[in-house]
Amino acid sequence: MIDIQKITKTYRSETKELLVLKEATASIKPGTFAAICGPSGCGKSTLLLVLGGLLHPDTGRVMIDGEDLFALSSERRALRRAQLLGFVFQRFHLIPYLTVEENIEAAAIALRGSTDQVRAKELMDQLNITDRRTHVPGKLSVGEQQRTALARALYNRPRVLLADEPTGNLDPENAEIVLNAFSDFANAGGTVIMVTHHPEAAEQADTQWWIKNKTLVKG
Repeated sequence: MIDIQKITKTYRSETKELLVLKEATASIKPGTFAAICGPSGCGKSTLLLVLGGLLHPDTGRVMIDGEDLFALSSERRALRRAQLLGFVFQRFHLIPYLTVEENIEAAAIALRGSTDQVRAKELMDQLNITDRRTHVPGKLSVGEQQRTALARALYNRPRVLLADEPTGNLDPENAEIVLNAFSDFANAGGTVIMVTHHPEAAEQADTQWWIKNKTLVKG
């Protein structure tokens, strides 16, 4: 269970303050593919960073199975993030000099474990990128880069996938592959939280939440 409890976040500079989220609250059960929707600049990505333990809220709590992420030390939070969460970004963040297989296995670094070639091959087969395993990102199509990034996110067998506009740069065919992978993950008992402003992507989710007036409203 993921409980988002009254998350408030304000960005501050020397001259002004910008309130982005105000007491955003939601509960998302395991096995759910949830979409968080709204126009660009409404606070979706900020909320996702908070859910991932990467950005500290001003007030509120993020509870995963009863554990408050921000009550942990920074070191413990980083470990729990690596154990529980997988991240899928619109811009992929692949390491340019590593091959597809090496980029996927790089996820093992977060858990300080050894690489698992069987696991990497399983994911490459699942996402139809096995024949690209020795290619570096610069030799891949956009869709292949996103599928590589998704495989990396799945590598450590996370319980939650956090996805920030994962289909924003993809053609319809590759978008469908990614969204189907999210559905499969949720059907197997995982939880997906996807930020998107694309209605077509949001429609594939089991449930939709909208950021309106800086808070979360269930669609």
